[in-house]
Amino acid sequence: MSGANSVEYTLRHNDVFGIAIELPYWRDDRCDDTSTDGSGGSLRQVVIDGLDLQDEMCARLRALCDQAAP
Repeated sequence: MSGANSVEYTLRHNDVFGIAIELPYWRDDRCDDTSTDGSGGSLRQVVIDGLDLQDEMCARLRALCDQAAP
């Protein structure tokens, strides 16, 4: 099995998901930028807000799928 990883192995035993971690092969000073964005939020807060929006979207989609289920 070429290119397999631990996910393929664990799928034989349980329902799991995998996470791909990408490491940059470059260095850019913008990575250390802690200034606020145009809305005044930190990168941390902008990411958290984005994740909250994704949670809301997933909840709405689940509700629509539940309503559409036979």
